[in-house]
Amino acid sequence: MMNFKTWFWVLNFFTAFLRFLIIGKIGLTVDEAHYWVYTKFLDFSYFDHPPFIAYIIKISTLIFGNTEFAVRFPAVVIFFFSCWLFFICIRKLYDDKTAFIGVLLLNFLPVFSFLGSVISIPDSPLAFFWLLEFLIFIKIIQEGNKNLWYLLGIVNGLALLSKYNGIFLVFSIFAFLVLSVENRFWLKRKEPYFTAIIAGVVFSPVIIWNCLNHWVSFGFQLKHGFGNVFPQFSLTLFGRSIGAQAGYLSPFLFLFFCFVIIVCTYDAFVKKDKNALLIACFSLPTLILFNAVAAFNEILPHWTAMGWLICAIYGAHLTIKFWTSKKFRIYSYFSWAFCAFLIVLAVSHILYKVIPIEKFLPQKQREKIEHGISEAERADITNDVYGWKEMAAEIRRIINSYPPEKRPFLFTHKFYLASQLSFAVTELRVFCISDRIDAYDIWQKDLSILNGKDGLFICSNFFFSQPQERYGNVFKEYIFVEEFPIFRNKKKSKNFFFTLCKNFDSSKLPKEYIANF
Repeated sequence: MMNFKTWFWVLNFFTAFLRFLIIGKIGLTVDEAHYWVYTKFLDFSYFDHPPFIAYIIKISTLIFGNTEFAVRFPAVVIFFFSCWLFFICIRKLYDDKTAFIGVLLLNFLPVFSFLGSVISIPDSPLAFFWLLEFLIFIKIIQEGNKNLWYLLGIVNGLALLSKYNGIFLVFSIFAFLVLSVENRFWLKRKEPYFTAIIAGVVFSPVIIWNCLNHWVSFGFQLKHGFGNVFPQFSLTLFGRSIGAQAGYLSPFLFLFFCFVIIVCTYDAFVKKDKNALLIACFSLPTLILFNAVAAFNEILPHWTAMGWLICAIYGAHLTIKFWTSKKFRIYSYFSWAFCAFLIVLAVSHILYKVIPIEKFLPQKQREKIEHGISEAERADITNDVYGWKEMAAEIRRIINSYPPEKRPFLFTHKFYLASQLSFAVTELRVFCISDRIDAYDIWQKDLSILNGKDGLFICSNFFFSQPQERYGNVFKEYIFVEEFPIFRNKKKSKNFFFTLCKNFDSSKLPKEYIANF
C-alpha cells in the first residue's frame, strides 16, 4: 500500500529545493523591492499593508544580507510549512491519499506554486495563518476543545498582521457557526467572543499606527479595493477579472475549480455534507465578495487566492471521487500537464527569455519605438526585473564623480522606481517626490533637509518623465546626464534616463506634492 505521507514529504522537499535554486537568480519585482524598503523603516504598520512581511524579510536579510535570495527565502520556507498544514487539514477531513492529491494540486497551481511560494508578498504568511486557523477550527469542531479558541484568536491576529484580508476568517467562522446546527451552541459561549478580542489585541499595533497616521492605510485599502467614485456595473471589468484569475490558476484547472465550487455548494446546502459546509464557509466569502467588487472596480487576481486555496481541498476530494471516470482522468492529466508547462515556460522565460513576444504583436506594434525601446521589449514585463545591477553600478559611478560634500541625492517620481532603485543601491537613500500619496510621504515628511542640494533624477522607459516639466522652478537648472541602455539577450530591453537637477527648494513644491493625509 502506498505511503502517501512519505510521498508528501518527498514532494515537499523536492519542490522547495527547486525553488531555492531559482530565487536568487531573478531580480526583485516591484512589490518585493517595496517590501524590502519597509525593512529600512521598521514600524507598527505601513501605508500599503500591515507589517508582518517587513519583519520576516528583515530577519532573513539580517542572516543572508540584502540579496534577492534573502528577500525570497521566507516565501519558500513559509510555503513549505503551508503545504504541511494543508496536508494535515485535508487528512483531518478525509484521508492521507486525498491530502497528498491536494498538495500535489497546490503545487500545480501557478498562483500558489510560483507567485505565493517564490515571490515574497503578504499573501504568503496570510496563506500560512489562514490554513493554521482553518486547522485549529477543524480541531475545535471535531474535539470540542474550548481552549483552542484562544489560540485561534492569536492566529487570527497574526493573519491580520499579514494582510487585511484576514478579516474574512472572522466572517467564515461566524457563517459556519450560524449554518451548522450542531455547532451553533458556540454562539452562546464566551470563547468565540474572547477570540475576537484576542485577535484585536494582536492586531492593535496596526490600529494604533493608523490612528497616529490619519487612518491612511485603511483608507488606501478601501479606495484600492472599492474605488473612489460611485460604482457602476461593468461586464468588461468582471470579464477581465475572471480571465486574470483563470490565468493565475491556469485555464483548465480554473474550469475544474468552478465545477468544484458548484458541487461543494450543492453538497453543503442540499446534501448537508459537514465537510463541504466547512470548506464553503472558508472559501465562498472571499470569492463572492471580491468577484462582486470586480464587476464595479478593477481588482488584482490574487486577491481571491485564499478562497481558491480552501476550495482546493474539495477539489482534491472530488478528484478522488471521480477518478474512476476515464474522461475525468484524461481531463485531469491534461490540466496538470498544461499547468506544469505554463510554470516551466514562465520560469524559462524569466531566466532565459525564450518566448518571442514580437511574433505575437501586429506589424505596426512591432515597428513602434518609444523612449528608445521597441514595443515587444516594453510588453515583456519580465524585463523589469533585469538591469538593476548594471544601473546601480552606473549610479555609483556618477555619484562618486562628485566630491563627498557635493554628491547629489537620488530621487524619482514613482514609488515603484524608488523601491527598486533603493534595493539596487542599498547604501544610498532614494526619495520619491510625486503628486501621489504613497508610503514615501510617511518616510520623508520633511523634504526641507534637501534644500540647496542637487538631485539626480532617474526614470526608465517604463515610467518616463521629463523632470523639468514635472518640477518646474523647484530646481534652478536641469542638465540631462545620459541615457543608459540595458541589454538582454543582445537586445535593448530597457532604458534608464539620468538628469542632474540643481539647487532643490522644497518651498516651491506644488502643494499636491506634499501629502496631507
